[in-house]
Amino acid sequence: MEFRHPKYYKELRKLRNKLDQAISDECATAPRERSPGPGPKRQATSVKPQAASNKLQASSNEELEGLKKYVKEKKKPI
Repeated sequence: MEFRHPKYYKELRKLRNKLDQAISDECATAPRERSPGPGPKRQATSVKPQAASNKLQASSNEELEGLKKYVKEKKKPI
């Protein structure tokens, strides 16, 4: 796993929270009623261990571009 400065994660959280807020605002137009349903479903268990990955997953192009810009500004040649 690659070490990143704490400020990187702080910026990442800001971008994610901004994106979550934008999504929440879009969804706020839906009626505030609960739909009837069978309730929570149980998730199947698996015996296979999940492989670890050090790659970031961006939930949108905007977030990805912001991260690229941040890394480009902060990255210094060795």
